[in-house]
This record gives sequence, structure tokens and C-alpha cells, in this order.
Amino acid sequence: MQNVNESEDFVNDILGWAEEMEKKGLYDQSTSKNLRTALKALVTVLDPAERRGAKQLVADMESIAERWARANRANPSTMKTYKQRAIALLEDYAGYMENPASFKGRGGASPKKSEKKEERRAAPAPAPGATEPAPASINTFRMPNGKVFRYSLPEDFTIEDLRRIIYHLLPATADFDPMRPGGGFPPMSPALDSSTTVQ
Repeated sequence: MQNVNESEDFVNDILGWAEEMEKKGLYDQSTSKNLRTALKALVTVLDPAERRGAKQLVADMESIAERWARANRANPSTMKTYKQRAIALLEDYAGYMENPASFKGRGGASPKKSEKKEERRAAPAPAPGATEPAPASINTFRMPNGKVFRYSLPEDFTIEDLRRIIYHLLPATADFDPMRPGGGFPPMSPALDSSTTVQ
């Protein structure tokens, strides 16, 4: 790996480094994808002369993210998420270049079985006569392509809650494109378009 200031195309170096960390198990697959997607999108608003190293990009990321959001009419929530992910990747990369042995990875690792058992043992027993909350009911939505979406709704669920969930899940979709106008949404399928008249 080259030093962040030695490569003429250090952004691609960083993206390649994130893939390498995924192969080594230091990033899980979704973490690597999310971090790379965010950085790759945000730097599209920069001229080559503005790409001055990972640490400088971190320092400038607030204005870079705002420029990207204006250029793409992106939702503020998406802009904030992308900014945080891009900063995380840049800081990981810069830290790794300074001291590879100190990098411990990010995301995905689940607790060991023994740790889960200790957590259960440490959990206080319910008070006599107390009733545990009923488990949330799982709703199922079967899509036309045969895929099944399962979800659980909290009480007093609102349109604003739904909007936040949509933008939270959007980067996890297989056909997500942050450069697409409209905040990354693909054109609606004719089968789902409310303007289509059902005969």
C-alpha cells in the first residue's frame, strides 16, 4: 500500500484497501460495502486538485457532503449517513497506514456463545408477580417476485418513522445507486405505480 499522499489516485487506493480488509475479515461484507459506497459517492463532487489526502478529506467532509447533497438533491438523513461512513473509512485507512498492527477492524462480529450465556446469567430475574412484555408480532409482506419481507412495527408508528426506515434500508439494496436523481430510488415498477389503472 502506498502512503496516502504518494498516490495520484488515493481514493481508489482506499476503496481497494477496504475490499482487502473485507477479505482479511477485518470488515464484514456489509460494512465494507457501505463505507465504500459512501466515499465513492461523496468524492464525485471534487476536482482532482481537491483530493489532497485522507486526513484533509476528513477535515473537509462537512462541506463535501453538503455539496454532494445539493448536487444530487439528496435527503439530509442520507447525507449525514454518507458523511459518517466516509469519515469512518478515511480515519480507518489513515490509522492503518500509520500503524497497521493497531487496526482491529469494524462491524459484524457477533458475541461468542459463552458471552451470551454470561449475559443471561447476569440479567436480573423478574420481580414476583411481574409480567414480561409480550413479544412483538411479526408482520409478513409477500412481494410479486416471491420475496418475503418480515417486519415488526412499534406503537404509534408514523409516516416520519417510515421515511427514516426507508432511508436507513436504502443502501442495503442490491440496485442502490447513490448517484441516481431522487435520493437513490430507482424508477417505480409499472406493476407498483399507483397511476396504473387496474382493469
